[in-house]
Amino acid sequence: MSRSKRPLLSVVVPVLDEEKRLVRGIEALMQYVSESGLDLEVIIVDDGSRDATPGLIGELTGRHPLVHSITLPRNRGTHTLILSQVAFAISTA
Repeated sequence: MSRSKRPLLSVVVPVLDEEKRLVRGIEALMQYVSESGLDLEVIIVDDGSRDATPGLIGELTGRHPLVHSITLPRNRGTHTLILSQVAFAISTA
């Protein structure tokens, strides 16, 4: 994918206290993206995690330029989470 254009697809991954699964899941997804040549970005939305999830998200965004994040300061529920995801995808289009 050329860095001069936006990815064709945004994959949104909502998370809440996912320290045990997050890294393994995102690394597997990014490996698949790399091997398949898919034109996509990953947007991780943290809905107020209280475990190590926020730090792990920071590590993932640092390692993978196509991984972005939104962090909600506290658990806001599904509706707010979805609105945050849509707003981010639209603002970066």
